[in-house]
Amino acid sequence: MADGVARCLPFYLVLLGDRRERVEQEWERRKAGGLEIDRIVATQFADKRQILVKSGLIQCSRSRAERELGSVEDLRNGLAHANNYASTRGSAGKTITAVKLARKWIATLQEGSTAITIPVGVGRSTNDGTRRPSWLRGAH
Repeated sequence: MADGVARCLPFYLVLLGDRRERVEQEWERRKAGGLEIDRIVATQFADKRQILVKSGLIQCSRSRAERELGSVEDLRNGLAHANNYASTRGSAGKTITAVKLARKWIATLQEGSTAITIPVGVGRSTNDGTRRPSWLRGAH
């Protein structure tokens, strides 16, 4: 996700709003420890989701992107914190759905195009399959 954001949105920090200061503080902390590579590593999953949703480059509804990426984030958090993310039949089904969504978003972000698109038939598209947000128009 970080690679997709950094590659597709060179101006991603603009989209963080009030969270930008926290990212900059984390970046400075990493720099002090010699761990800086790119500011994107100082962001959290929720920051990356916010960047992708606010960018206007995702060719599906904002609510759908937030819902799907929220499911992926919940899965990530469950795995990272060793929670019981599939302890019942219902939660196992949600885990499977989240894994499928994660794979879809990974594939979409790895395409490496300048615009992030959802595969045809899954979301809405434009004539050429791309859309540039107003804040990025004219930026090359």
